[in-house]
Amino acid sequence: MTDELPKYDFKPENKKWLEDFNKTIDHQMKSTYYKKRCDETDYKGNIESFNDLNRVPYIADWEFKLTNKDHNHLLTIPSEKIHLYTISSSTTGNPSFVPRTRTDVEIFQRNFGNVTLVCSNGPVNNTFFISPSMDLILKNTTTQHNGATAQPFGPLVYKGVDDLFSGEEGYGTIEYLIKLNKINTIFRSLKERKKTPSFDKKISSFISVLKENQNNGVKIQLGGPTIPTYNFLKEIEKQGHSFDMKNQVIVTVGAGGWDGKKGDRNTDPISKESFFKLVNTIFGSNTFYDIYGTSESPVAFYGTYDSSVKDVIHSPMKHTKILVRNPDTGEIITKRNKKGIIQIMTPYGCTGSPQANILTSDIVKILETTDEGLVSKFLYVKRAKSKTEGIIDKGGCGDFIAKQMEN
Repeated sequence: MTDELPKYDFKPENKKWLEDFNKTIDHQMKSTYYKKRCDETDYKGNIESFNDLNRVPYIADWEFKLTNKDHNHLLTIPSEKIHLYTISSSTTGNPSFVPRTRTDVEIFQRNFGNVTLVCSNGPVNNTFFISPSMDLILKNTTTQHNGATAQPFGPLVYKGVDDLFSGEEGYGTIEYLIKLNKINTIFRSLKERKKTPSFDKKISSFISVLKENQNNGVKIQLGGPTIPTYNFLKEIEKQGHSFDMKNQVIVTVGAGGWDGKKGDRNTDPISKESFFKLVNTIFGSNTFYDIYGTSESPVAFYGTYDSSVKDVIHSPMKHTKILVRNPDTGEIITKRNKKGIIQIMTPYGCTGSPQANILTSDIVKILETTDEGLVSKFLYVKRAKSKTEGIIDKGGCGDFIAKQMEN
């Protein structure tokens, strides 16, 4: 077992990826839980090709859930070296708490930031986030878990973009389009007899920027969680604004929410086709991207809208490999158009806990695979659920994924 961990590489060659992955898996065996998983499967390490990835023991994302208590069994380093726990948004009231080092946090921030730059095809001049400032959000959502700081995953992603990617080589000037209304917050809090923030949307100021820069080549990125971004764009449409900015405006969303559910939000589902048409109507642009990721893994996938399937096609970057498993048996499936559970693998950003090989709870549809059986393109379908919460498909399947959740 080695103490050497690989350095972050966003575009590793295949040989280097395998070498780095083996080093990271060796490190993960310092987790008592992951060591047990390796012993149970008689895994000895040192895979030599992508064809062997299916032999590497994974951890189900369910293992990071709050119901699994202190998460000490997942630590791969002493608890005092944990920088913080990241917290997932949760519609079930059972969020994931993932122990991470400072380097782990920076790596997932760089992953999401780099993927978004891939979407925008390089640096942009101005970036607008449909959100309050991340400092404000983190100030009001930071808590403690297992003796360490705990902060929500999503805001940390945006905070990383702000800290690491602002400037002319990245996201340009960054501005947040949701502003705290301090006066209304005081009145609402007095009325509700509890702290109740009030926010204003800076639609007018954003419209002014668009008018000033129409047809002058300035590149603008608009980003945020799916539901707030959609609602923001609907208000612009309602006001009757439209622009000829085909090659200037890039709209990038993430964090799910297409089914209308995210955290404590519960709205009508959002059609990706209607979102695409909305972007085109307002900006005359077809550059709409959806970034997929999970809080239990440090990686992000870029997704482009495809009108032929009326959906977003996601693809992994070179630092990420994925398999898809049958939800009933756990067997690897590679056939096109088949649905299964996505398993995400990466060597980077996994120092604090076993995140290098995560079996998610997400159902995807396979579109393309490599010769080694790795999935190269997929459609996100839905979040799987255990049998106690509701079956994951119409056929009453899901024995395998349900078992992972119950273990």
